[in-house]
Amino acid sequence: MQERSRLVLVILLVSLAINLFLSGLVVAWWMEDRKRTAPSSVQGNHFMAGFGMLNTDVAQRPEVVAVWNKRESAVRSSMHALHAAQQRVRETLQADPWDTDSLSKALAELRQRIGVSQELWHQVLLETAAELSPEQRVRLALFVPGMSRGAGRGKGQMCR
Repeated sequence: MQERSRLVLVILLVSLAINLFLSGLVVAWWMEDRKRTAPSSVQGNHFMAGFGMLNTDVAQRPEVVAVWNKRESAVRSSMHALHAAQQRVRETLQADPWDTDSLSKALAELRQRIGVSQELWHQVLLETAAELSPEQRVRLALFVPGMSRGAGRGKGQMCR
């Protein structure tokens, strides 16, 4: 039975590590783009920096700015909730005495928060793309995380 508990613990830790790593990549990418991008007169500039498209002609369109401004507070709230869920997982792992049920609940909340955040970002992308011409959607595709050629499979490789 103790060996089974160790296996469950290892599986949970691996799952946590993967979730934290992926969330960390998204946040690090967003923060790095935000640092490199000069502030703009566009009101939704902080939000659009998340897609790395702040100073593009696509981002300057009033229709796109309206979409980003409308969704900014919801995305911020979602990201804060995601970070809080990550913190609860870290705290649960450090708790003494350690409790499997608490960690399981914290991980379930983290998965739920990741899903909510991803769904919200997808909705923003849908609304943004609806306001763009075909050429602008091609340019937007260059800025969407994970949507470039070869994303996740090695740079430049294509799925056949």
